[in-house]
This record gives sequence, structure tokens and C-alpha cells, in this order.
Amino acid sequence: MLAPGGLLLLADFQTHDFEDFRAEYHHEHLGFEPETLRGWLEGAGLRAVSIEPLEAGRGNGGLTVLICAAIKE
Repeated sequence: MLAPGGLLLLADFQTHDFEDFRAEYHHEHLGFEPETLRGWLEGAGLRAVSIEPLEAGRGNGGLTVLICAAIKE
């Protein structure tokens, strides 16, 4: 729960196709799109301040971590 003006920070992967994450790390979802996260944050009564991508390497492919910040109105 956040008080009015409270800041929520969230980090998750952007959509990817690394199926091995399901078995290795018990991921139910293989990431999310920024628009989906923004919709959920706003639907929960938060104002999405920013959703910033952060590239993270993984072998020959790559993962993008989304860093989200939102404020409770």
C-alpha cells in the first residue's frame, strides 16, 4: 500500500523468448511490454512517471529490463 504521493519502483523484463527461464527461474511470464505495465499502473490509480529500458546482455541474445517509477495520486 502506498500513501498519497508515495513512489513505487518496479523492475521486470521486457517481452523475450528465453523459454528456459520458465524451468530455471520459475517465470510464469516471459516479460511484459511497456504499454502493458503502464496500463496496469494507471489502472491501479498510479501515475506512471517513467518506464525506462535497461539493456542486459545474455550470451548471443539480450534481455531488456524495464525500470518503472509511478506515484500514487
